[in-house]
Amino acid sequence: MSSSPEPRTHGLVLGLALCLLGGCATTAPSGWLPSAADKPADVYGSWIDLDHGEPGRSERVLGELLGVSQDSIWVLAWDGPRALACARILQGTVQDYLPDTGGTSGITLGATVVAPFANGAFALLTWPLWWVAGGVTASNLARDSRLYLPVTDWRMLASHSRFPQGLPQGLDLSTLEPRVPLSSKAPARRISPPDKRPRKAPEPGQRIRDEL
Repeated sequence: MSSSPEPRTHGLVLGLALCLLGGCATTAPSGWLPSAADKPADVYGSWIDLDHGEPGRSERVLGELLGVSQDSIWVLAWDGPRALACARILQGTVQDYLPDTGGTSGITLGATVVAPFANGAFALLTWPLWWVAGGVTASNLARDSRLYLPVTDWRMLASHSRFPQGLPQGLDLSTLEPRVPLSSKAPARRISPPDKRPRKAPEPGQRIRDEL
């Protein structure tokens, strides 16, 4: 006797829903991101997580977006303020606020509990559909709170920064404090394809971490 395909189907659907819900995760420290309602009055810049450098030899930088120019951005990172060349940003995200996915998760969970009583034998069909619908909704909410890098015009990031009109003249970036303390450890590197080009030895006196 062949086994019913329903458990396997439900497993695939549940896996898809969990992947969608996983897209709501953030790399910002707990308590760092404001809610969607509080964001308009927030005085801090958005959270940015990016890879900077060259393919295969990039550095991951996370922190608050401070300011933007035509060719550079400034980030208050875990190791202090950083100036990064836009041309060397490979990928990343800018997150403005923490999406309210709690309500969506609660509705999804409640529906899966009630479904067997409300739908009877049809619950085997409607139960996984609730999970997919909830996962898609939560994923869309998370996507609305983010901007994906790179972008065609880096100046569009200005409205997401702490200083949208540009860095004030004479500002000492080292005096700026983050919203909440950042980790004192370097962020984990993302796995990227190895760079096949030979590495060039740095010139004497040249900083290894040349950013601009």
